[in-house]
Amino acid sequence: MQEPKTYRSDNVKLVLGGTHIASGLPKDSFIKITPNGGDTSYVAGAYGEIVRTIDPTKMFNVTIQTLYGSATDSWLMQRYKRDRKNGDGMFPMMVKDLGNDPLFNGQYCSVVNYAEREYSSTASTHTWNILVGYGEFEDE
Repeated sequence: MQEPKTYRSDNVKLVLGGTHIASGLPKDSFIKITPNGGDTSYVAGAYGEIVRTIDPTKMFNVTIQTLYGSATDSWLMQRYKRDRKNGDGMFPMMVKDLGNDPLFNGQYCSVVNYAEREYSSTASTHTWNILVGYGEFEDE
């Protein structure tokens, strides 16, 4: 019998730019890492031959949820503005679950757009979209 795994959201750490440790993240879903390329596809020829293509792209989309007024909100906004002003807003990122999941490292990351915002009777979250130019999961 295999021992059960334990997941704790407070063990998930997000580091942006090498020094900013993300804070002010909501209790529910706060980081989503989605591959943007690197797929395998097939093409069939006129006589039924099949050619398989492996895309070497290692791009990812990372969605980060922040709470209203968080320090990470401010950090991402500064990077977004810096990138729009002079194209110098790229940064590295790291996502690490101190429990059992692998480390994700991203290079050449940039904030894609101004954060999606919602206003309601309670404090809401902001949704940031980050494009990762080169990312990879490293198994421990």
